[in-house]
Amino acid sequence: MQPGDVFADRYRITRILSVGQMATVCAADHTLTRQSVVLKLIRGNCLPGSPDPTAWEVRFRREVRAAAGIDSKHAVRILDAAIDTATGISYLAMEELQGEDLSETIRRIGCFPPHIALRLLSQACHAVQAAHEVGVVHRDIKPENILIDAAGKALLSDFGIASFTGMR
Repeated sequence: MQPGDVFADRYRITRILSVGQMATVCAADHTLTRQSVVLKLIRGNCLPGSPDPTAWEVRFRREVRAAAGIDSKHAVRILDAAIDTATGISYLAMEELQGEDLSETIRRIGCFPPHIALRLLSQACHAVQAAHEVGVVHRDIKPENILIDAAGKALLSDFGIASFTGMR
């Protein structure tokens, strides 16, 4: 995928945000609604060394179900998820946020004053609590997975290795 490409007949890629072992993350606009989204494009068989060639699809479906089931204003919302029939690429579309992840903010400004650090931590904990209430354990909480939006609100993202406790 490159900027300008249309993916899944509905998302025009505007820029590549990151390329990781499991997925490529892109900013995109919905071609009909013009809504800005972030797409996570999952590579097929992206878990090298796994004895199960469909493990990546199981992991993808787990992430979608985990993130979509959490009702918190401090968790990134999932807007769409599917497997593109033309390419076979699994994807999820999430709300696009103006801001940066917590690790970028810390690199840029350094240590937070205690009252701001406590506010951000409390907001992230709200998302964790909401996840636990529906039986989801995030398992990858780190500064890169806590997004700070333009208003200074913390949102938890990336439920890619979440597990379920059976509470659902």
